[in-house]
Amino acid sequence: MNTQDHSVLSSLRGKSIAIFGGEPREPARLRLEQELGCRAIHFASRESDASARRFARFEHQFFDLVVWIWGCSRTAHGDYVRDAARRRGIPFLVVRSFPHPNRLGQELANRHLLGALALVGGAR
Repeated sequence: MNTQDHSVLSSLRGKSIAIFGGEPREPARLRLEQELGCRAIHFASRESDASARRFARFEHQFFDLVVWIWGCSRTAHGDYVRDAARRRGIPFLVVRSFPHPNRLGQELANRHLLGALALVGGAR
């Protein structure tokens, strides 16, 4: 394990991640939790879903990272989630598919979000 891998693991351990978009992927969600030591909640949605209001319960939960799966839901859904994350000071990451633990770590490192995760509070 290199230093970057260790940094990603320590940055995500005990954190809470909200993932928005796409179909339910329970095995992939569980893999994130097991390999990264975090809590991952998936808010499934499709392009055919009319309203972003389906994510209203997100507003009342606490997360350390918000991930939006681009192309698997309406752009308005992503805008809603991004704006809500910004208002709450939560790091926001856009990906093309449900994130694999290694890919999620790489994206966080590439976009320099590891420091932002360190500033956010921990799983609640």
